Amino acid sequence: MKLYKIQILFLLTLLVLNSCSSDQKNDELAKDKSTIVVDTTYDSWMSIQYKNIKLSYPPNHPLETGMADFAQIFKTVLRRNAQFFQMDEPTDSILILYYTGFGQGQDLANSEFPTSRGDTIFYWSGNRVGVPATMYLLNKWTTTEEPKTKFLYHGLMRLLDATGRDYHSMSYHFIDSGKFIDLKDLMADSRTAYNWEAYQSAEAASFIDYFVFKYGINNFKLLYESQLPFDSSAAVICKMNLNALQSDWLKVIGEVVKQNSLKK
Repeated sequence: MKLYKIQILFLLTLLVLNSCSSDQKNDELAKDKSTIVVDTTYDSWMSIQYKNIKLSYPPNHPLETGMADFAQIFKTVLRRNAQFFQMDEPTDSILILYYTGFGQGQDLANSEFPTSRGDTIFYWSGNRVGVPATMYLLNKWTTTEEPKTKFLYHGLMRLLDATGRDYHSMSYHFIDSGKFIDLKDLMADSRTAYNWEAYQSAEAASFIDYFVFKYGINNFKLLYESQLPFDSSAAVICKMNLNALQSDWLKVIGEVVKQNSLKK
């Protein structure tokens, strides 16, 4: 009989505790709902759709009349850069937020330069459209955020920036001007940054294009993702030391520069 009373008391205690727990969860849910912040920053922005690309921009944007053309240009650049990586053209929905300029871009995107995060492109005029397009593709091509050898990342940004610049010719003429940076120095140069300098990243662009031409995109991916020092990885893939690799690179681009000069 005493056991029965104890069981009843135990059950009643459980019911009270469950009730309190349920009330506490409901209070927490209500609190969570009350503290949810809805981002309305872009609610008033205008939008156009071009295939899988949605382009949004603030009202009265100074380049508003050219937005449809820009969406098509971005789509073309994205397709061309995907071909470099031997990837299929992306069909996922892409959102481009086109800011009025550096100030608004820095304020809302928290970035000094256009960038890509997930399926969203943050862009403002006066910048190379190929850069955020390449960032977007890199996120799908590799899980490596930035390679151990810095110049490989910044060289890609230069090579695929869609400016039409001839980085082979630039690099080759650096030799005559005394500005050429040897590969052994380039691989260790911490100043390489496509947004700030015009030498290291230009040479890196030329080298990457040569490397992919000579050894293929899959071997470049091995080089890009390798955690070994650059010279060690290159020696394994290319079967030559750094000096021989540099000599071959300059020989190949020298031929390219010569052929291009004959076409003019």
